[in-house]
Amino acid sequence: MLIALLGGATTAFSAERTIEISRAKGPDPDLRKSIAAQVAASTDPLSPTALKSFRDLLETRGWPTFDAAGREGIDDAGKLLLRASSDVEFQQQLLRLLDDRVGVDIDPLGYARLSDHVQIRHDQTQSYGTLMGLVDGGIAISPVLDGIAAARFFRDFYGLPSVEEQIASARSAHAAGQRLSDINGDPRLSADFKPYTQPAVRQRLGEMIAGDQATRAGLSKATGAAREKLLAEMREIDRKNIGEIKRIFNEVGFPDVQMVGRDGVSTAFLLVQHATDDPAFQRRALELARPLMDSRQMSRQQFAALTDRVLLAEGKQQYYGTQVEIVAGKAVAKSLSDPDGVDSRRASMAMGPLDEYLKILQERYRK
Repeated sequence: MLIALLGGATTAFSAERTIEISRAKGPDPDLRKSIAAQVAASTDPLSPTALKSFRDLLETRGWPTFDAAGREGIDDAGKLLLRASSDVEFQQQLLRLLDDRVGVDIDPLGYARLSDHVQIRHDQTQSYGTLMGLVDGGIAISPVLDGIAAARFFRDFYGLPSVEEQIASARSAHAAGQRLSDINGDPRLSADFKPYTQPAVRQRLGEMIAGDQATRAGLSKATGAAREKLLAEMREIDRKNIGEIKRIFNEVGFPDVQMVGRDGVSTAFLLVQHATDDPAFQRRALELARPLMDSRQMSRQQFAALTDRVLLAEGKQQYYGTQVEIVAGKAVAKSLSDPDGVDSRRASMAMGPLDEYLKILQERYRK
């Protein structure tokens, strides 16, 4: 997701086919008409012939954008994607392709709902938990989630309500007489087009995170002298990136979603987290980022994690329990303020209970 900031055409790969986002700079009436005709003529699931026609269309014309086919063209392409259930690999390729368009001309909830529908059609658990059902007489996520921690993170990343917030809202609506079919009503996949207002900043962020992640990936596997060399490279990359991030902040403030997209905001925040030798700068970044977090343009979980890092660096107790250490083989939270209230604070930041978080980390440590 983050490396996609490097720009260029986003592409889905398979052994035989290459599918890109449409490069059309204006309306493409033929693409819009072709998609509409295929929806009108197709069955669910798509016949082998219809599936081939859909794939051929996307291979030659690209996935429809707002500019090329309008919201209707995107919505219709989404219907065909869902009906292409005889080829799950193709469906997953398209979902990966669309991931980079969320917030541009793809609606976050529409994308998450489509992803969950695809999962369910293949008898798999939901990834985002957007669909509800009656379980033991009450409203709950159904079918079950594929890892609630991951669902919490990605829902938060996309600016969606937390799992717990969605369940509470659905139960309230159902108690007020709303039908389950209405609660599960599908939102549109498309969204009104929102071009990036700072594409050059987005490009710079992509270039920085590419080097950052490549070096850290190599570091995780290196030993001895090779590891020491990569550590030196990583420190130099961090030094240059922090200087560049400071320049960006001076130019535009903390870049928001309209400027660089959700993945751009997340990338900027990740780079700030690596400025561990400059807690004063991290504190400034938190102050600049708070309006974005409050308006759901930024992951609450990321904001909470950096808040805790800064507090500990300042010699204070952390607030959300995100910073953990291994003591006698057990994952425990570092110095924590008001432990009795931590789960309530974590819930406000789209995180699960602390004990649940520690158990997940404990299992990773054992591996």
